[in-house]
Amino acid sequence: MKNFLKISLAILTFCLLIMPFAVGAASSTAESLTNRLENVGAQAGFNTDPSVASTPRIVGMIVGAFINFTGLTFIVLMIIAGYGWMTSNGSEEKVKKSVATIKASIIGLIVSLSAWVIWNFIFKALILG
Repeated sequence: MKNFLKISLAILTFCLLIMPFAVGAASSTAESLTNRLENVGAQAGFNTDPSVASTPRIVGMIVGAFINFTGLTFIVLMIIAGYGWMTSNGSEEKVKKSVATIKASIIGLIVSLSAWVIWNFIFKALILG
């Protein structure tokens, strides 16, 4: 039964990770993702010229990727801690370890969201003017 749960969780995780690509493949337009993003950026009033790679734009992409990675890490840690809690079989030590992991991941999420708010303030108020 334990192996069945692990295999089921692995298949579910794999399907959830692959699903966005399958949905994107069903698009009726032949435009590439880059063209669609450039169209959205142009409609929003941003400079979509690929030859313009300003420092704030590059730093913004790096910070955004880092913050997205921390959000993904939060989700993974919550899944692992929840699985550990559910499979603890009443073991007080395993429950405490899982609860500590959940608390640490929530604190990490709060720090990550705070970093995002601070970054948006700095980027919009100070860099963009």
